[in-house]
Amino acid sequence: MKISEEQKNFLGKYVENLDVFIKKDDVNGILDKIDTLIIVKGMTDDQEWLTPFGLELQKLYDEIYYQNS
Repeated sequence: MKISEEQKNFLGKYVENLDVFIKKDDVNGILDKIDTLIIVKGMTDDQEWLTPFGLELQKLYDEIYYQNS
């Protein structure tokens, strides 16, 4: 799996057992976790827009997706 140290450090704060996903080369598992974070913590209360945190998560999702496609 292609993931930078910066990405690992950021995700390590929010994704439990991140190292397990990386060892298993489970890109879809990490992307699923990021997607859940976006929905739960990265959207406005009305679920209409992404917050600044949500935008950062979406950028990270896209980066990891394209790095590993």
